[in-house]
Amino acid sequence: FFSILAVKSIKKQNLVEIKNLNNPPQGVKLTLESICLLLGEETTDWKSIRSIIMRENFISTIVNFNTDDVTPSIAHKMKTKYINNPDYSYDKVNRASVACGPLVKWAIAQLTYADMLGKVEPLRNELKSLEKEAEQKVADMQKTNDLIATLETSIAQYKTEYADLISAAQAIKIDLSQVESKVERSIALIKNLSLEKMRWETTSENYQTQLATLIGDGFLISTFLAYTGYFDQMTRQILFQQWQSYFDKAKIPYKNDLARVEYVSSADERLRWETNMLPSDDLCRENAVMLKRFTRYPLVIDPSGQALEFLYREYQEKNIVQTSFMDANFRKQLESALRFGTTLFIHDAENFDPLINPVLNRDLRRTSGRVLISIGDKDIDFSPTFRMFLFTRDADADFGPDICSRVTFVNFTVTRSSLQSQCLYKILRSERPDIDSKRSDLMKLQGEFAAKLRHLEDNLLKVLNESEGTILDNDKVISTLEKIKTEASEIMQKVEETDIILNEVEKVSQEYLPMGKACSSIFFTLSSLSTIHFLYQYSLRFFMDIFEHVLYHNKRLESITDPAQRLDIILKCLFETVFIRVSRGMLHRDRITLAVQLTRIYLKNIVGNHMTFENEFFEMAQALEENTDMVRIDNKLSDPQKRALSHLTKNIPSFKNLERHISSNVDTFDKWLNSNDNASQVPVVWDNATNEISTAVYS
Repeated sequence: FFSILAVKSIKKQNLVEIKNLNNPPQGVKLTLESICLLLGEETTDWKSIRSIIMRENFISTIVNFNTDDVTPSIAHKMKTKYINNPDYSYDKVNRASVACGPLVKWAIAQLTYADMLGKVEPLRNELKSLEKEAEQKVADMQKTNDLIATLETSIAQYKTEYADLISAAQAIKIDLSQVESKVERSIALIKNLSLEKMRWETTSENYQTQLATLIGDGFLISTFLAYTGYFDQMTRQILFQQWQSYFDKAKIPYKNDLARVEYVSSADERLRWETNMLPSDDLCRENAVMLKRFTRYPLVIDPSGQALEFLYREYQEKNIVQTSFMDANFRKQLESALRFGTTLFIHDAENFDPLINPVLNRDLRRTSGRVLISIGDKDIDFSPTFRMFLFTRDADADFGPDICSRVTFVNFTVTRSSLQSQCLYKILRSERPDIDSKRSDLMKLQGEFAAKLRHLEDNLLKVLNESEGTILDNDKVISTLEKIKTEASEIMQKVEETDIILNEVEKVSQEYLPMGKACSSIFFTLSSLSTIHFLYQYSLRFFMDIFEHVLYHNKRLESITDPAQRLDIILKCLFETVFIRVSRGMLHRDRITLAVQLTRIYLKNIVGNHMTFENEFFEMAQALEENTDMVRIDNKLSDPQKRALSHLTKNIPSFKNLERHISSNVDTFDKWLNSNDNASQVPVVWDNATNEISTAVYS
């Protein structure tokens, strides 16, 4: 079918070009000679060939050619004279003439199809012969049985003859059984090959779609891996979208829903990364791809130490040596790693040592079968298994252009979205292991299905290629086809179940999403406390220890099985534990700042996004008791709000002159009330503008 389409695409102009050739290339001449041979006009004279190809019905004659017209003698000539000729190939001929390339493809296809017809025809004739023979044998058997019935009295006399007849009958039954088996095999083979043909046609169409966007997809992915490692998740996405807009302007096709991680990694690899403690968020997965597919040695920005832990587990089967640019034995360890091919982890990359410049530049030279690299004044043997990773915990480290151009930056600095995803996956793994297991199994199955089906297809092609004699007698072909049919149906069923599982995972994830958002907000709030006092420094590991303690060592959860109740307990325990552990190392006056910030996080992420700063202020002010007195302020405040302000003036010393502050700044206060962003630019309505109230409000 495809060869006929290719022939139909031949233009008249291309045939005219061939006709005008006085001395055509060898491949062109061979092609047209073979076409004339198949059409029944065998000739090697170029003048005759030119007259044939310029006929008006030349292309239509080829398209409507009946393969049954290919005689064994023609097939033999085609094989010996043309098919076995190395110049008679599609690639060579197509380079010589775009018109002759499809003709070569068509001629080879016709010859292959003729061979198939030659193989199938004897089977049909044999089947008819066997059926007639079987009918004759049945008739003979009936006559024999009748004869046996009439000659029962002389059984002893004709014992030998009777035994021969029984043997003949048994042979007939065996023949019948074989014929029935072949018929069943024929039906099964035709059915399975038809299904396989449909599936391969679908695969071919998908492959053509992938080819259409291959250049654009490959360019986007390679650019992403080469240049975005230094940036955070949001900047990477912005750059990727800008590149896509440039592709749109240049009219370069690409896949709109291109999944960056899935495009260059398999499901098995992503599962292995999770097993090796890689955080389950998009940023870390992208970084893992960069660490896998680097050409320049990676420089990993890793303030939290997550990348180091992941890489250590990823390369734990290999010999890992950890050193630092500050280590006195750094040069010896570098030389040893280069010589013996160990994996070298170099810390404190911000204190870069030019000693490794030859390694970054890959200044290798070959001498007498040895691969050498110069380190200082020494030549060291370079092992091809050598790997090197540079690490820095300083997220603000500044590297010069000379270093940036020779390393692959991979930034593991935690962002709000990445930490939110990490905490969400942790709580799902703890509280809903069934959902986490379904998600992991789904990733694993996607990779396994594709690999298993590809293996079966390759095995089928191998079996068909190695098959000798008739296909019907080859049990391996039949069993392989049956296995592919079964596996393909199972895969289609699993694919249909995928959407259901994804919806279930997404639904459960949404229930725990506020928890993930709260965790992310808490950590970045703790990080910002250093603006209050330089000693308030809290690492991600410190926060994750608190989070894991609340999840896995919480005694309040021991007898609770309801997921909603457990989530409520975990949330309360998390806020309580964070406040208790952090406040121990804080000045007493700063604890109110921490309490207010944690309260705002709880109200925004847990109570709901509808909770504004005005609501928070109102709720906190009325927390102790209902107050009947109201402040005397002429503005848009409601009576409950005025009572709440009156409560503040009586119970918190810093607000005792609240009415005077508001009255002296009426315009500023009213402008703040009417603002859509009440959480920022709060007017100072308390005494001592530098006290802990200001710290709590403006942090």
